[in-house]
Amino acid sequence: MIRDLILPPSELSPAYFWYLNGPMKPSALRKQLREMAKAGIRNVCPHPWPAEFRPQQHPEAMTPDYLSEEYFDCFRVILEECKKLGMSCYLYDEGGWPSGNACGKVRASGGDKWSPMYWTKHGIEISPAQPEKTAPAINSLMQEPTDKFLELTHEAYYRHFGSEFGRTLRFAFMDEPRVPATFLKHFVSWCPDLAEQFRKHCGYELEPHLSSLVDDTALETVKIDFHDLISKLFVRRFLLPIRNWCRKHGMLNGGHFGGEDEHELAILHGHGHIMRSLRALDLPGVDAIWRQIFPDKENRQFPKLASSIAHQAGRKQTLGELFAVYGNGLTPENRKFLIDYMLVRGINTLVFSKIAISHKKQFILGCRPHFGPIDPLWKYSRNMHDYTARAAWLLTRGTPVIPNAVYFDMRSVWAGGKYLTDAVAKQCEITDLLMKKQCDFDFVDDDALEKAGICNGIIRIGKMSYQTLTMTESSFLPQKVKNIAENFVSSAPVPLLKVEPETPELRVCKRKWGKRMIYFCVNESGKALDVTLTLAESPVLYLDLHDLWEYRLSSPSFSWHFEPFSSAFFITGKAGNKDLEYFEAEKELTSSWTLRPLRKHIVAESDLEIIPCKDKAVSAELGDWSPILGRDFSGDAVYRTIFHTDRTDLTLDLGKVCFCASVKLNNVELGSRFLPPYRFPLADALKKGRNVLEITVSNTLGNALAAPGVLERIQEAYPPCSTYEKQQREFEKDSLVSGLFGPVMFGRFQKKVME
Repeated sequence: MIRDLILPPSELSPAYFWYLNGPMKPSALRKQLREMAKAGIRNVCPHPWPAEFRPQQHPEAMTPDYLSEEYFDCFRVILEECKKLGMSCYLYDEGGWPSGNACGKVRASGGDKWSPMYWTKHGIEISPAQPEKTAPAINSLMQEPTDKFLELTHEAYYRHFGSEFGRTLRFAFMDEPRVPATFLKHFVSWCPDLAEQFRKHCGYELEPHLSSLVDDTALETVKIDFHDLISKLFVRRFLLPIRNWCRKHGMLNGGHFGGEDEHELAILHGHGHIMRSLRALDLPGVDAIWRQIFPDKENRQFPKLASSIAHQAGRKQTLGELFAVYGNGLTPENRKFLIDYMLVRGINTLVFSKIAISHKKQFILGCRPHFGPIDPLWKYSRNMHDYTARAAWLLTRGTPVIPNAVYFDMRSVWAGGKYLTDAVAKQCEITDLLMKKQCDFDFVDDDALEKAGICNGIIRIGKMSYQTLTMTESSFLPQKVKNIAENFVSSAPVPLLKVEPETPELRVCKRKWGKRMIYFCVNESGKALDVTLTLAESPVLYLDLHDLWEYRLSSPSFSWHFEPFSSAFFITGKAGNKDLEYFEAEKELTSSWTLRPLRKHIVAESDLEIIPCKDKAVSAELGDWSPILGRDFSGDAVYRTIFHTDRTDLTLDLGKVCFCASVKLNNVELGSRFLPPYRFPLADALKKGRNVLEITVSNTLGNALAAPGVLERIQEAYPPCSTYEKQQREFEKDSLVSGLFGPVMFGRFQKKVME
């Protein structure tokens, strides 16, 4: 196991969206890929950003032209370098987003006949093309434009790189495809044969109900029938043809839809029936890109939509897109929280956003955080990449153990009004309560329940077996689902383990791996938790994913201390090979300090830059460094002190750090830490007598972006400003405080006595 954890398969390593938003020079492409590999990235998702995608909002664009022969020559450079570096590569199937348009080339081929269509009180209307604003979209309720999309994109990639499909090119990434928008009281989605399909599907005529459907006064049954059909056409004519093409050519198709977290806005977001649409992907996924998920707020359980589909289909991997509009103030602790939030809910194949070819012009203020060397925290990020890949590997072993199922009531959402609000509120209440009681669950929908079987008090859906089923009240259950609900006697929800005292902040998932069980426990609160965990199996070990030691636990019932936002893996069926130790602080380091800036990351006239600092060291107190370096300082600064000791067995604990740190003692590098606790054994460099300690601290890029005049200067030079800018700036205000806060303590590790 440890051998596999040292370097898990590349497809389980987190990928990055790599925005191809500037000149695709082969030397620059190779250089950036090597920088990624050096940071422990083994998976990349090149994201074309053509000039015609959003010419006003993002006027800077890539060259050569999207899908030209010269473009494929550059993409070949990417694949060849990935192979040399042992990296996997996604095929992002669009130029910009949403998927299905080939950046307007599909619409150009089919003209208005393939355009999004709407039925209004004034008749059928065609969505006008506005290429000066964004690349024209297609009507995803029709088969012909889907076929053209595959021809222009997937088949072109296959002609050029077919030998790499299923090898270097493992996954296709589909980004936010949607049905033509329905906005009740104004218009509804349409396609040329919709009325005919409705008659076949529902057994009655649609035309008499169209006016009331647009007015949002139609009977609930008509609304449900209409949206049920729309969702099926979207799956049948758009999603499945793409998935089937990918499977035929040795590639898995994955992606996500827009607004998975907002069930109440499902119709507006245009993903049809979200679970039905996710079922049409090999790697069903979700995204969290603008604080749908964040510490210390009420976060919804929507990642469960994708993982439930994967569990029931027996698929190992599920996809999650993270970070894209969280801003450059995103701290390491924030990042770890988001990653663990996804992992404990079954999302194990993560794509982070973003690294860009260029940050010039609008991309300074575009979608961010900006990752890569321009991020002061980047040099520490290998720790995060390794942790994510190792956790993902463990959480794809064996099969999920999920005793509980929760009904996902899509029909009430389609019915609208009070049915919608009641269904969404009740579902959120139920699912939140289950997670707070460590009762892991999967969502089940009508499509799944109609194929379910009941045997010996267990409900079987696909590859999964559930002991309990929580059904919310619904006026619109299909008859087969009613039969299941009436015939299945459900007991109280089943927790995965026993936690004392009750700890609603603790989340748990579990997997059965041969004779072993894997428990993943996450503290989702900003406070420390002291609990007693009781597992059903023994022996038990604690697996540290950073040092890869297997620590022995005395029994399956043990006390555990969770630091804020921390997580832990416990594995049964094998005894650990090392005793647990704990850090005992003994003495605070009270020597005087100096502070000297090393490197500063700035927003220059047309790009982000890193400049060396020539300032001399000055006396400093521990705490926020802004009185000395300024509030707009982003980069690295070194704290230096001299201390004396007669010990050689000390460990250094830095206390609070904002946000990453590396340590040098007597000119010996002792390593770096991306997350707390910031502890460094000193034995390799510690001397009796005089010692020189240097602690380099790095903060986020958010300070530089928040500097006075930056926004105004760039807006004036490169209007208009990104639509994301306002919310990102608000996010970045949360993490401007920077520096070494301490207290800096000396101590040592001692053997932990387990209760």
